[in-house]
Amino acid sequence: MDSRIGGDDWGERPETGDQGGKDERFVESFKPLVEFLGSVCGPMTEVALHDTVAPGNPIVAIANGEVSGRRVGVTATDSMLEILHQGLKEKRDYVVGYSMHSAKNDRDLISSAYFIWRVGRIVGMLCINTDQSALEDFRAASQALQGYFPLAQPAASLAEASSCPQGNRSDGDGLPDQENLSASVKSMGKQVIWAMVAKTGRQPDRFNASERFGIICELDKSGYFQLKGAISTIAGQLGLADSSIYRYLHRIHRT
Repeated sequence: MDSRIGGDDWGERPETGDQGGKDERFVESFKPLVEFLGSVCGPMTEVALHDTVAPGNPIVAIANGEVSGRRVGVTATDSMLEILHQGLKEKRDYVVGYSMHSAKNDRDLISSAYFIWRVGRIVGMLCINTDQSALEDFRAASQALQGYFPLAQPAASLAEASSCPQGNRSDGDGLPDQENLSASVKSMGKQVIWAMVAKTGRQPDRFNASERFGIICELDKSGYFQLKGAISTIAGQLGLADSSIYRYLHRIHRT
């Protein structure tokens, strides 16, 4: 089956009579598609329908014409005529991804053309031209912005960093696997406590001595007890006296 709209065969003989009028009406039947594609593709994409039988191959419908500054009635450019010749010579249905230039704003456009065939001839072209300058400007601005934040690049691990606070250690290589920035002393304690709740299925007031000791060990390794008010805060969250926390810490530092 022929893939061209109209179902014309290359060997079909040209029509007689008012062929020009039929060609014009056939091309005009694509006008609703111009508005539709313009809405779908957005304001940075121009959609233009050319009548390639009329003198000058003029635009007969256009959406988002501000991309190139063109309007209905404007004749085809030299580059478009070259694309049209290529389609005729190679008997193609479309050409995609070629470069066009907008004289209005001195910008390059990414263009594609669909050839409208009828009775073995190209009678129209549906051209789609996209201005990607906004995307290119954004990409350039993003690259420039990265220069203001040299440490924003992802690191493989904090173990590769050049320095680490002495009070923030782990049992492995001497550095924490990941830094944890909490909003307050209270929230830091809660994070560790509720991790134990999730692990044991018991509320803090039901923890045994071993579980409470584990919580104090983890907080001590994170440098939690260097923060002001940390001992009283965690004691209250575990339902213990401050003296109990001091005993746990003494046990940790003694071993």
